[in-house]
Amino acid sequence: MKIPMARRPRRPTAATVPPPVPLQVAPDREYPSGYSDTEVERAAAEDGNAAVHDPALWGENAQPRFLDVLNEGHATGRELIGHTFRSDTQQVVGRIETGVPQALSREQKALEAIDGQRSAERDELVLRYTIIRAGLPLPNPRAVWQLTASLLLLFVGDWAIVTVAFQVLGLSDRPWVPGVGFTDELHLAALTSVMLLVFLAHAAGDKLRRMAQAYERRRTAASAEARQALPRPSLFDALIFVVAVTTATLALWGLSAVRVAYLATQGIPSQAAPFLALQVGVLVAAVYLSYRHAHPHAEEWSQQRRATHRARIRTEECIGTLDEQVGQVNTDVDQLDTLLAQAGHHVRADAANARRQGPLYVRRALLAQPEPTTSTLFPRQLPAPAELEDTELARMLIGVGSLPQFTKLDTAKVTARREEVRRELRQLEDQLRQASVQPLLPAEDTPSEDRAGATVTELGMSGEGSADGEPTDGEATDGEAA
Repeated sequence: MKIPMARRPRRPTAATVPPPVPLQVAPDREYPSGYSDTEVERAAAEDGNAAVHDPALWGENAQPRFLDVLNEGHATGRELIGHTFRSDTQQVVGRIETGVPQALSREQKALEAIDGQRSAERDELVLRYTIIRAGLPLPNPRAVWQLTASLLLLFVGDWAIVTVAFQVLGLSDRPWVPGVGFTDELHLAALTSVMLLVFLAHAAGDKLRRMAQAYERRRTAASAEARQALPRPSLFDALIFVVAVTTATLALWGLSAVRVAYLATQGIPSQAAPFLALQVGVLVAAVYLSYRHAHPHAEEWSQQRRATHRARIRTEECIGTLDEQVGQVNTDVDQLDTLLAQAGHHVRADAANARRQGPLYVRRALLAQPEPTTSTLFPRQLPAPAELEDTELARMLIGVGSLPQFTKLDTAKVTARREEVRRELRQLEDQLRQASVQPLLPAEDTPSEDRAGATVTELGMSGEGSADGEPTDGEATDGEAA
């Protein structure tokens, strides 16, 4: 019987040796196992043809070395993944460590802005109810424009009439700016006189209204004691009124005299009395317009409203920048967790890929054997990367150094402060509203506490935590707070 000779394994050539694949960690590339599936099968075919797994031919050298190569490739890739993870997290940590102090600084600015708006809203509430308590309407911003338009119409109508009187001075009527009317010497000189009359009429009307309001408050006082507590009409206002009316009268007399002299040189009837009556009528109309639109708190109210508006805008800007900064910091904190989770998935996917390539290698190596064999060439349990627990995996990815831990920020402190201010303002407005209606109550309905005669300013400066309150969101625009 012929004894079969053992087939001599083929010697591997350089063409059958798979070139190593560089290890790489970029998201758009393969996991860093070291070899692709095609290269694993090529290596398995080469080992199978050479029968390197048969102990009868290779003895102790018959070991599945390529499986060890796959597993060590995973170990290398795992370290590279951790290296890339720490590089990415360091950028995020830098942004968080810079962003947290900025968020705290913006939080402080937001709190200061809320306190500033609180003070402005409180002052506006106190001023509002001071005006109401005085029995006056709130100043109407449109009244200024109505007064200005009315005085402008009077001024334009009287300008041409007054201009005639200045011709006696021999002023030129040639425009200083070619093509632009009313820029000549004659009209500019008349402009000074007309503006003088307008301003004097406005001053007289304003002071007259102030005195009338003071007199009306005293006349309608609820009692003699309340009348004595109210201020009398100001002597200074009366003095300003007399000086303004006297100056305006002298100015009208001067304009009339100059006009009469000019018309006399031209041989034209001067009509001095009608002209003077007309100018007096214009002056009285201007005084009446100023009287109708005058308000003792108009300028103060306008300034306070502007201050409150600026405070509201600053508060909203500060809170907006704070919300933006807190959102950015919280996004970076989430990004840290995301990077750790991604790196963990990357490591486990690479380990699963190495375990998958082990059976792939075995299958191709068995199929590439020179002859079928029943000998055990591979162990039942192939060598594979170990499964890591979450804690161990995180510790491996973080490395020998420590990873800073951060907690998310919030705006609870700012929100709580705003709510606190709203409550204070509601309490303040309730006190001010009660103080404003107390003088109208009968004696038996007046509260027994010794606060019925307190002024609005005193109530605004004292109270159970309400003296500092004011709306923080622009709520106290029509008598309602917060």
